[in-house]
Amino acid sequence: MREFLYARLKDRGEAAVEELESVTAEWFAAEQDHERAMFHAARSGDDCSTSRILRRSGMQLILMGYAAEVVAAIARLPRPLLAEPAMQMLTASAELAQGEPASAAALLESGSELEDSVPVRQWWKGLELHTAVRRGGLSETLDRLEPGLDEASGESQLDTYVFLQAAMAELYTGELDAADRFARLAGDHAHAAGTAAAELQAAAILNTADLFRGRMREVLRSGALLDQRWSALGTPDDSFYQVTRVWRYWVPFEQMLVADVDQTLRVATDIIESGTEPAIARGLRGMVALLNAEGAVDAHAAALALLENLSPREDMPLPVHWYAMMSPFATRAFNQLGELALRDRFIQEVGAAIGEVGEVAVLHAIAALHDQEFESARVALAPALEGSARCLLPASMIDAWLVAACVEVQAGCPDQAQVSLSFALALAEPEEHIRRFADAGPVVARLLAARATPGSRGRFADRVRERLAAAGVLVEEELTRRERIVLAALSHNATLRQIAEQEFISPNTVKTHVRNIYRKLGVSDRDSVTAAAHALGIE
Repeated sequence: MREFLYARLKDRGEAAVEELESVTAEWFAAEQDHERAMFHAARSGDDCSTSRILRRSGMQLILMGYAAEVVAAIARLPRPLLAEPAMQMLTASAELAQGEPASAAALLESGSELEDSVPVRQWWKGLELHTAVRRGGLSETLDRLEPGLDEASGESQLDTYVFLQAAMAELYTGELDAADRFARLAGDHAHAAGTAAAELQAAAILNTADLFRGRMREVLRSGALLDQRWSALGTPDDSFYQVTRVWRYWVPFEQMLVADVDQTLRVATDIIESGTEPAIARGLRGMVALLNAEGAVDAHAAALALLENLSPREDMPLPVHWYAMMSPFATRAFNQLGELALRDRFIQEVGAAIGEVGEVAVLHAIAALHDQEFESARVALAPALEGSARCLLPASMIDAWLVAACVEVQAGCPDQAQVSLSFALALAEPEEHIRRFADAGPVVARLLAARATPGSRGRFADRVRERLAAAGVLVEEELTRRERIVLAALSHNATLRQIAEQEFISPNTVKTHVRNIYRKLGVSDRDSVTAAAHALGIE
């Protein structure tokens, strides 16, 4: 009967058929049957109606996480319809959501004539940003488009899409405040429109920006709320939600509280590998390689895995803050593996990608310190400590002061090293960045054990020592019984001769004990010795 009525309608002319198709498309769109709405809109012959329905229904499906269904629905349409500009834009959006930028890039390069309307102009901007997120060129794209990105089209799905791509672009280029603003706009629109995938992506951007700001407690808090929302949405497979799960395991990993971060990374990587975010999957593979570097059987293969997955690639962008976060851990891993040529190549590639920021200065200093080029380490570190090369991450200054402490010990300035350690402890305390002390090496462990300054005797310093000791990183070199006696005497301002007479030993033997005490405690004068004695309970 339907075919009969359709044939009778065609007898009245194509205009009647197209009008019915247009009305039918509108009805299906209103009923949230978006696939049928797209099908009938494509057959309506009304360019404005077709464009509007495709934007609304097609983008609704994409933002709900059904890009594959959109691509499949488009493939069933008659070939002539696929050449329509709106259909090409929808195809490009759907394929981009699946991680395939080729159609979008070809469309953007073609210079197609488009409908001159605010929605179409905004859609085009979204495509440009989405393509740049996939293929690179983000800074140039943002510079060109940014003045008009706040312009709302009045179509919720389209505005969600554009704001979401703007948030991603700003996050990747390091503009965290702008990323927050666009992510909140996108999240509000997505929640109102019931587009789950877009809502989760917007929340993931906000969660990631908090991590990059060093707000680790907020990452855990907002992540727990996101868990609840993810469950309410039906626990969909979603790459961006998986990223937030990784961050919630990375935080206790940095705090040395956990852990099965390796297993979480592997699960998240497997899910993302099967999805639509190849650049993110590559980054997670790099994190897995980083965790596996210690104890690797084949050091060269382990180093190559680090380089392959953690070095920046223009065609697979990731946030500049992510490179800043991972690169100190990676540089030390290269050191441990003994792959110094690959390490230097890695540092060069990171520097080329993120610019002359403080983290790059710290990387050069870490490398020089390992190579026992202490003056080079001091010179390399200076821009970060002086502030002429600002760090992207607050935690990077912890690394900077820890490297400074090591350099100062090697220069024969243990008191200044203790001051640098105190700065590092003060910066690390608010969010408990403890792993960086473990990774900084035995010199820092010895300084921590000395407890020679008020900063290194506080509650947080005790917490650092406890967690390092639990991990087997901090093995304090115990004072002998005789050294403890000598230390007690020193703390009461006894002279070397007085100590010798008191203990019935020669002054030279006392000097040997004092040298050992100074070495074990990492101090160089009587005041520091007295402070250390009090901290150890030696009176």
